[in-house]
Amino acid sequence: MDLKMSSNYQNVTDKKLQEKPFVRKYGSWDIAYHEAGYIEDDSSYYMIILTQINKMPYKEEFMNESAKKKLELHKAINEKTVTQKK
Repeated sequence: MDLKMSSNYQNVTDKKLQEKPFVRKYGSWDIAYHEAGYIEDDSSYYMIILTQINKMPYKEEFMNESAKKKLELHKAINEKTVTQKK
């Protein structure tokens, strides 16, 4: 089995995400493309995106949009939790 790790993309292009310290690991094989990361924030979190879109032309856009939506979801959940604690 020939496992090839690719590094085609730079960090996620979402400016909001780039402002926060994070680590990222990504890789691909055949149709699979996966990213995992840890974002340091007031309420730090993990971001894991598993796909089968490695050979699709919209891969980078999909990953960036997914990261943005995950960030929005994290903020909404975190704000709700903070509000409930008050």
